[in-house]
Amino acid sequence: MNKNLVLLNDDYPTSSGEFFIDDEMKVLEKYFKNIYIIKRNQSGLRLNRYVPNKLEIKIYKDHFNVYEKIKSIRHIFSKLFIEELKAIKNTYKIKISYLIIKIILNDIIKSSKLKKEINTLIKEKNLNLNETVFYSYWHDYKALTLARIKYKFPEFKCISRAHRWDIYFYANSPEYLPFKYFILENLNKSISISEDGISYWKNKFPKLENNKLMLSKLGKFNNRNPFIKKVDNSVFRICSCSTLKEVKRVHLIIETLSIIKNLNLEWIHFGDGELRKDLEELAKNKLANVNYNFTGNISNEKILNFYSENYVDLFLNVSSSEGIPVSIMESLSAGIPVIATNVGGNNEIINNKNGSIIDSDFRTEELSTKIYNYSKLKETKIIQYRENAYKFWLENYNAKKNYANFTSYMKNLK
Repeated sequence: MNKNLVLLNDDYPTSSGEFFIDDEMKVLEKYFKNIYIIKRNQSGLRLNRYVPNKLEIKIYKDHFNVYEKIKSIRHIFSKLFIEELKAIKNTYKIKISYLIIKIILNDIIKSSKLKKEINTLIKEKNLNLNETVFYSYWHDYKALTLARIKYKFPEFKCISRAHRWDIYFYANSPEYLPFKYFILENLNKSISISEDGISYWKNKFPKLENNKLMLSKLGKFNNRNPFIKKVDNSVFRICSCSTLKEVKRVHLIIETLSIIKNLNLEWIHFGDGELRKDLEELAKNKLANVNYNFTGNISNEKILNFYSENYVDLFLNVSSSEGIPVSIMESLSAGIPVIATNVGGNNEIINNKNGSIIDSDFRTEELSTKIYNYSKLKETKIIQYRENAYKFWLENYNAKKNYANFTSYMKNLK
């Protein structure tokens, strides 16, 4: 039985990203005696994160000095580098460019640095490898680090989750993910949060053994009662929740709401990002008759509190690419029907009983009509949608069940 967990991630718990780890950590702490996090040094907005007392955090600097950059040139003669070039040319059919080479070298350098930190932690804590699981939350250079360690030392137990951009080549520019087959082949397991991710890997790498892949859904804790019956019909309230960046296409929500007439609309967007000023300006010009609010980054607990205290009619997700958004899980857990684009694993969580799936290249007129038609449904039909939303979350994306199953797997990994 494994007693120690070493987690490699980016933001949790010292910054404003990876909020979904909070819920997973509530389960992990019950199964592991010791939990260690190794993460890069960064500054960020500190929110009220869930942090177990037993958690120890090791922070390291991930920038490279001139000497380290020059020294990294030696990697172009390594077997790892050469084999990756062959895969790019023969398997991925991608033209090898300066940018591609830079991406490859960058991941090798970052993984080499992280590997040193892992070795230091093992020595400092005198970790018994027979009782330790190494877990990367992202299928990127951190997973590469574990794959390199596992390749050289088979006794290590190494796994990695994968979500969206770290699965789909097309979600990146250029459309390439370094060392993907090497990572998949050498880890004990690569764990996709969606069935779509598993299918993508199988199609992309048909020679990969199926026992290297695993599906493990994320989940959400929510002990609040769902808001099923509407008591105030004076407002039609819509929510969305995402980082404000291009792939989330929040501008399409603004365009959609701008053409809906005869509804007293309220729209709240939870989340922040690089496009906030642009989107606020667009909303100012387009949504004169809509009461809207960009809340910025707030904790998941506050979002769930808002859902339990305020009747939200619909939740919208119009992204061009997704894994399976935790924001949708949160909405369903509050009994809120969802309209989402048919991308990634969205169609695994949304159906015609708890919401609606729309084409990824939808027209705003179509979405506005769908919203308006939903607002005119009979109360009994709307209640049915809301009860189905809550039930689907309870049966499929309840954090207590999903994370317990996943953590039990890690606990017994050999």
